[in-house]
Amino acid sequence: MWYLYIAQCGDGSLYTGITTNLKNRIKRHNTGRGSAYVRSKGSASLVYTEPWPDESAARRREIEIKGWSRQKKQSLLETQREAKRPTPSSLEKYQVLPKSGKVSNASDKVNRLKAPYAID
Repeated sequence: MWYLYIAQCGDGSLYTGITTNLKNRIKRHNTGRGSAYVRSKGSASLVYTEPWPDESAARRREIEIKGWSRQKKQSLLETQREAKRPTPSSLEKYQVLPKSGKVSNASDKVNRLKAPYAID
């Protein structure tokens, strides 16, 4: 599996690349053994990823994104953040738990296992 990734550099700029090992690639960037661009801009933190089935597909997407303006890249990052943020409708299937998160009986225990979100 190949990954397209966007990293935010220490100066706030965005770097787009591809790799088969995200953790190792970011580590290489942060130890000065990654790209010259990131090395010149300071540390890198991973802010976006996309899985791709092969290097060719990942490379095409990398080239596409590298041609985008910073504003368009920021929009892509925001879209991903919005997709990961739970919405009220996505929380309806979860039981509302008391702040303490304690359960009082066996059926509550089952519901607790299904409910990762505790709502005050």
